[in-house]
Amino acid sequence: TEQHIKECLSNHFCEIYGELQNAYLDANNYDYSTPQNIADINKLINKLSNLTNSNEYPFIKHARTQHGNVPLWVLFRAVTFGSISKMYQLQKQTVKSSIAQDYPFLNEGNLGALLRIASTCRNVCAHAERLYTFHHKEAIPMLPIHDKLQIPKTTSGNEYIYGQKDLFAVLISLRYLLTNDDFKALKSLLVKTINKYKTFISSTDSHISSRQILTEMGFSQNWENITRYRAL
Repeated sequence: TEQHIKECLSNHFCEIYGELQNAYLDANNYDYSTPQNIADINKLINKLSNLTNSNEYPFIKHARTQHGNVPLWVLFRAVTFGSISKMYQLQKQTVKSSIAQDYPFLNEGNLGALLRIASTCRNVCAHAERLYTFHHKEAIPMLPIHDKLQIPKTTSGNEYIYGQKDLFAVLISLRYLLTNDDFKALKSLLVKTINKYKTFISSTDSHISSRQILTEMGFSQNWENITRYRAL
């Protein structure tokens, strides 16, 4: 996921603005339409600028000293997934639309939402925080896979009971962001991990059942059917 979005963002940004570092350090090449965007863009550019002048990464130092320019694809090797997600959000519509074309079944708005929740979950993992109770403040969009998995909606009908803000929402997001083969490998590993946990708690006096854990994660009884559908 991370490598693919880096490649897509770098390719489409550079197609429009060129490969000189001045392009990604120029606020005019971002969506400067709201006060929040202005603040976020300035923060992002400052972060990218600091990286271009950093001696921490040999590949950046080499590009700067030998070529006088740090291309975006070189810089991205040191940029976090969170910053990549933010940079995508701050792109102008033309760049977003071009990137979204590399992700079947997603428009530019949906892609942004899925990147945000994936980035937040990655931060939780990176800080070794408790994962099974993961909850995102922003719901991912209502997607066809929710209906195909027959996830019930709230009484208002405006949101699904699960799969939009919880850990299952992250898994759904990865279903759209990863290649089919990569996602199948992830699901296989997840099934093994869950089954291992079920075996463990069945042999102990655990105060919480495996079903309760899965419910907390937002996983339905039929969650494994997530790989059954090719057209998402």
